[in-house]
Amino acid sequence: MFCRSFKNICRIYETGIKIESNIPTFSKHPHEAEWNHHGSYQWTYFSEEVKQRVKFFLHQRLKGKNLDIGGGWHLVYPNSTVVDLSHVCLKNNPAQEKVIFNLEEISKGAKLPFKDNAFNSATLVSVWQYLENPISVIKELERVLIPGAEVYIINGQGGGLEECIRGSGKSKTIQSILEAEGYDTLLEVIPFYRAYEFQSVCVAMPDRDLFGPVPSHIRNKQERIEKQHEIVEDSRIFADAFREHEIRTKYDLLSRLATYPVTEFSVDFLRRAELFSREYYEQTGARLLLFSQYTTEPEVFMRRSEEDWIMAGKIFMGKEYKEVQEKLRDKYGISTSTHIGFFRDFKSISSLLEYCKDYELIQSDYFGSRGNESYLDIFVRFLVEFPLDSFTKQLQEQIYQALHPRVESLDKKLMRQKAAAISFLTYESKNKRRIDELIARKHQILDAGTGIVEMRDFEFRQFIPYFKSLIR
Repeated sequence: MFCRSFKNICRIYETGIKIESNIPTFSKHPHEAEWNHHGSYQWTYFSEEVKQRVKFFLHQRLKGKNLDIGGGWHLVYPNSTVVDLSHVCLKNNPAQEKVIFNLEEISKGAKLPFKDNAFNSATLVSVWQYLENPISVIKELERVLIPGAEVYIINGQGGGLEECIRGSGKSKTIQSILEAEGYDTLLEVIPFYRAYEFQSVCVAMPDRDLFGPVPSHIRNKQERIEKQHEIVEDSRIFADAFREHEIRTKYDLLSRLATYPVTEFSVDFLRRAELFSREYYEQTGARLLLFSQYTTEPEVFMRRSEEDWIMAGKIFMGKEYKEVQEKLRDKYGISTSTHIGFFRDFKSISSLLEYCKDYELIQSDYFGSRGNESYLDIFVRFLVEFPLDSFTKQLQEQIYQALHPRVESLDKKLMRQKAAAISFLTYESKNKRRIDELIARKHQILDAGTGIVEMRDFEFRQFIPYFKSLIR
């Protein structure tokens, strides 16, 4: 489920908080710990892929200002006012307008704190089944929505024990209840790559024309029904449209980093990493690999301080000399984590490179407990990591030269792996994307105008064709 703070809208809170608006601060409530816990539980229940497809489904349909009922932590549509009871959920929701309100009070005569005809649409995502009297909420929405507006009630067709027993989360059940109340409805499917699916019940509010009130009716209903039949018959129609939308979004975001500033701190960090690696070898005779994991070039080169964190990793080829490592860490300020996911079975560079020459072996030899990842996959992942010292870069080149004559698809595998790292930069998780922070950082560096070594191009366009296969 979405982060819908479902306990916050159940009857347990009949005597709870009434109305506050736009919550600049967050006060305490006797039941806060309980319903904040349930809100965070639902936050983690929906995968990010589910959230993005639901957002895309609504993006295709909503215009103007939306009212998100029981919105929880997740913002399903940018131009939304979010109503919820949970302080914590609303604090984490990035919506510009948020209102604390106990929806169960509506059935007792309370009204939503909005003027008549204030919104163009409303959404209830994984909310209906937790309302004691959901029809009272729909009736109140008639007042705050413009005449003829549509409400989208979206639910997964699985659910928890309570929903399964009551059948309250099933979209067909919700549709029957609403039609019995005189509302015109439209049941729509939101396809996913997994077996289960989410469905939306679109509900039309009563309309008005020059002659007065007009009963609830879905606009262009027959055309929309026919389109739904096509999507049900071939879910790729929705999936392809979703992927194209995601690729456009990713391209637009990445274009904002098409050129980026290289900072003095970043250059100095790479200088210190090189000295760290060389001195470790001089003192121990052992090789140390330094690299940044799952990292793109702008992340490495736009650092202003240690607070602009990158995931720096190291691999010991042979014996590990901890005391030397710790002294050099303190001397050069290079903090890394030991990476056990690469080459732990190899004690020397020569044995690793010799192994690369046996293509049949690396294709079939599976690594560790992963079960589905061969050593070839491990090599590919290592080859696209960002090297922090010259020896690591040299080893990457040697591995590539050893594998390339034997692995026909090596270049394609490397392109796809690199594309995955770049695409992940734009991946949204818990309302955040790494690229948003990078874009803001770029502008801060340029506005400050100091500590810049040069401007550099971010070569991402060649990887765009691989994005489609990465979006589920």
